[in-house]
Amino acid sequence: MTLFTKNSLLRGVAVGLMTVTAMLSYGGTLYSKVTATSTGNGKVYVSEYGKNDLKDDSQITSETHSLTIATDPMSATSTSPSANHGYLLFAKGDAGYGFQKWSDNNTENPRYYPFNSVTSKKEASPDTKTITATFAPSALTVRSNDYTIGWVKIYDSAKPTVNKSVNAVGDVVDIEAYTRAAMEEWGHQMEPGKQVIFEGWYDKDGNLVTTDRIIKNHVVADNDEFLARFRLEFGIKTDDNNKIYGYYRLQSPLLKDETHFLTIIGSHRYKASDFSATSNSETRFLTATIDLNQYSYYQQYGSDNNGGKKPDAYAMSEAPYADAGSIFYVTAEPTANLRSTVRSTKVADKIMASSQGTSISDILPANTNFDLRAGTLPGFYHIGSKISGKDLTLQFAGAHRRAWVTSDKPGDAMQLVNGDLEIQPVDIEHIDKYYFGAMPDETMKAEGGYWTSMYTAFPYECYEPDGVEAYVAESEELQNGVSTIIIRRLESGIVPAMTPVLLKCRGTSPKENRLIPVLPDDTRLADASANITSNLLLGDFALWKDKDYSGRTPFDESTMRVFSVNADGVVGFYKLRANEDGTQQELQPNRAYLSLPLLPQSTATASYAISVRSIDADLSGIKVPGSDDIFNDAPAEYFTIDGRAVAEPAKGHIYIVRQGKKVSKIVY
Repeated sequence: MTLFTKNSLLRGVAVGLMTVTAMLSYGGTLYSKVTATSTGNGKVYVSEYGKNDLKDDSQITSETHSLTIATDPMSATSTSPSANHGYLLFAKGDAGYGFQKWSDNNTENPRYYPFNSVTSKKEASPDTKTITATFAPSALTVRSNDYTIGWVKIYDSAKPTVNKSVNAVGDVVDIEAYTRAAMEEWGHQMEPGKQVIFEGWYDKDGNLVTTDRIIKNHVVADNDEFLARFRLEFGIKTDDNNKIYGYYRLQSPLLKDETHFLTIIGSHRYKASDFSATSNSETRFLTATIDLNQYSYYQQYGSDNNGGKKPDAYAMSEAPYADAGSIFYVTAEPTANLRSTVRSTKVADKIMASSQGTSISDILPANTNFDLRAGTLPGFYHIGSKISGKDLTLQFAGAHRRAWVTSDKPGDAMQLVNGDLEIQPVDIEHIDKYYFGAMPDETMKAEGGYWTSMYTAFPYECYEPDGVEAYVAESEELQNGVSTIIIRRLESGIVPAMTPVLLKCRGTSPKENRLIPVLPDDTRLADASANITSNLLLGDFALWKDKDYSGRTPFDESTMRVFSVNADGVVGFYKLRANEDGTQQELQPNRAYLSLPLLPQSTATASYAISVRSIDADLSGIKVPGSDDIFNDAPAEYFTIDGRAVAEPAKGHIYIVRQGKKVSKIVY
């Protein structure tokens, strides 16, 4: 079966690549050099930020070490451009000595060392800086088995801001192992990579001490030593033919405590008019195609009264994990360097990605190749393409919570970090770490669970331990004068691609309502599709159609009823209230609705009850809407089953409700 119609995300990324501001290349290379020296009680090492060439401290072998960085910068108009070069400095004390500080009083080790405004055009005389490490006697030393992914530090237990790399017997210290994170930018802390795994602390004899990252209140002993072991979990999957495949999310590490997945939000096709030759950065944002989550920052939250930025409530919630537009089915051709962690190394090309019923080939110009390169830190990647002779990289503009594209600037650490994306496999093997799930509203409670609807371009399986159940709307019946939709549970728990369903969940968090994407060649899909002989539901990806974040499918009361809850708290299918200006509301992404043209009854009603049909065809759980329209303003009149009028209905009783011209039955 065909998993997707010809359409996708990274194709959406591609459209953004098309809208980049034209950048002019400066025709020259700029050089800088940093030299690290020591006081003689230790060794030093200099590395280019992101090159990851220091595996462990056995490489730190000299008292003086230098590195020269060369960069051909990109500049829009400047005749005298400059570059920003990023270095990492490492210091290792001799036996019995610990690192104390650098000559600029910085006590971090390793540390990031920026060289800003590099202007020298001569390789023989680069812009230069020298910095010296000092050491002092120390009883305790700590090390990492792999400095490319994990660092360590010692600090005073009573004063956590005080570095205790230099310490004495009897000192009480905390010892911490931490994952290398992207450096701070715009005053924000970056999220470290989830694919870096801390395995534990080991003593100098190789014995495991603890798997806790922080050893609290350790009393220093003489000749004390600890080693932190890290490993990098490789998340990209390859098949027997060494082809990349599978379902993935792409998450930006920028803005800690906020979840920003790359997400399809639009279907605007690339046109020549999308190019801009101006220097206005606003033209570099992707237009109506992809975003970091479905709802952009300004669109939803704006700024505070002082002009500052509010926290992104959507990104700080669990909602991104329920966003089907962030799940991409990807295939690609790996290179021989697939597992490389050296920044900018090409690890894969010929990427094809599908999501939300769209794919790369639908929007990119013919013969345009999309490639994947190792990111600034191990476990992260950059996505880019060469268009009109320029190397373009997808970036994240954190202040706008929107994706944008820019010419790649080697040596410009800000831009490199900006382009970091973590590729997260979404499958059964990683179900506890990278998950996609349903997120019902608390008001949608009925039949002992919480209900929502779902419509995705990919097939998925309800994760059995979480107890999620999927239902199709099989038929319509008139029960006691009430139009009722009979829904049937899919016993296999497998929902084929592009199949709108209702989901019954035990809770309201996507982490407890997980749905596992099913690979397109899974043999179970044929039976799952054959098992659905009738479905009165349709679905909508609700993509933007225009560049100004508009054009989603509007509600049509002549053909649609949305799955919702009425004013009485009853779950069913209802009309959708119009906007204040009289226009119809737009459908929400990845939701199912009742299609009136598919109903066997000739007369459409304003609302429909739902009833669950079990395997043996018994009916249970009839819930009947209590009004002609969930937003009907007509007063409701209540009558008992034998026709007696009541002023105040009592809980737990059945009443006939008359509201306007509509008469229905409700379990109150």
